[in-house]
Amino acid sequence: MRLVALIGLLFGIVAISPAQAQDVSPPGVVRYLGLAVPYPDNPPESPMTLRIGQVRYPAVVRTWLTVDSSGATRKVTFPADSAAYIDPVKTDLESLHFAFTPGRGLSAPLSIPVTVKYSAKTPAGWTVSISFPISAELTTDSVLLEEFFAVNGVEPPRIVALLPIYYEIRVEPEELRYWTITAQVSLDTEGRLLDIAYPVAGQDQMWHQVQMALMHAEYTPARLQGEPFATDFLVTFRIFDNIDYPFSPLDQSDTTETSVASRYFMTYYYNENDIFLFPIPRRPAGEYLQSPKLGNNNTGFSDVTVDIDTGGKVTGARVTRTVESVRQPAAKAARILLWYPAIDTRGQPTEYTGKIRFEFVRTSKIVYIPEWLSR
Repeated sequence: MRLVALIGLLFGIVAISPAQAQDVSPPGVVRYLGLAVPYPDNPPESPMTLRIGQVRYPAVVRTWLTVDSSGATRKVTFPADSAAYIDPVKTDLESLHFAFTPGRGLSAPLSIPVTVKYSAKTPAGWTVSISFPISAELTTDSVLLEEFFAVNGVEPPRIVALLPIYYEIRVEPEELRYWTITAQVSLDTEGRLLDIAYPVAGQDQMWHQVQMALMHAEYTPARLQGEPFATDFLVTFRIFDNIDYPFSPLDQSDTTETSVASRYFMTYYYNENDIFLFPIPRRPAGEYLQSPKLGNNNTGFSDVTVDIDTGGKVTGARVTRTVESVRQPAAKAARILLWYPAIDTRGQPTEYTGKIRFEFVRTSKIVYIPEWLSR
């Protein structure tokens, strides 16, 4: 894939090089927006194996911990109908203690969301894992961290307007049908761009196009209890060619018809160790799938939680909220989708669980919006 600096030609601007950017702002671990964020310093063994008889496979329960300024857990809160799932691990949750990353303190007591997942039954019992916004290894569960921020008065910085990214396409092997590049963006208290750096090695093929787009982007600053503060954050672009991905399923703002327009998916991160790529839909690409058997004469929406394996296949689909008439069609639609699998921090395919919203409109078109791509 040979890249060309079309954005630079369009705007007539010369960007600083990655080396220059790193001289200005040496890359390193981004400390969760400069905030003192809790992580467990005495986590239970994960996964655990428990012998209990009331669990229905699979089960994922969201639980909330109330934690004081010293990091001690004072309260465990969970849905009333989830006692069978939480009671076996409640003692472990109540005994949790948290340390804090370096940075500005948040107002205590803190509400910390965790998930308790029963993922498999073995002869020894059920396999149970507990996930935190930030693990003991200081890596992030992005969904939980976003929930933690929201309930504790933190508004992360955002890119609210970004120009299309262009490059020239050539045929590549199957495993190279998309490229990735990560940038570290520094903003001031008004959301103005201060600096761009590239902390991940080996991604220089695309730095010029991405830098041009980021230099002309619009941002909102980070806020704590409504007050803006200067911060750094990471953003990773997974960039596809326009042959298999002629348009993004979630971005309708770009109407460019040039043959070299790429499409990209963008994800925010808060720590360099968090570089993790979410699943991306394989063909048929786009915001909908055509399914005459499932889509015709149906109307309404359905939220479905899916399990995607390391090969990109959906292995489980659970309807969590729905218009009853589309419950079964949504569950079936979720199972026929194929994905590029999630990629972990070592660059290896990994399992992923996330929510998809399906919208039926009385035609064969079924709109599907993965929540992990909707930000």
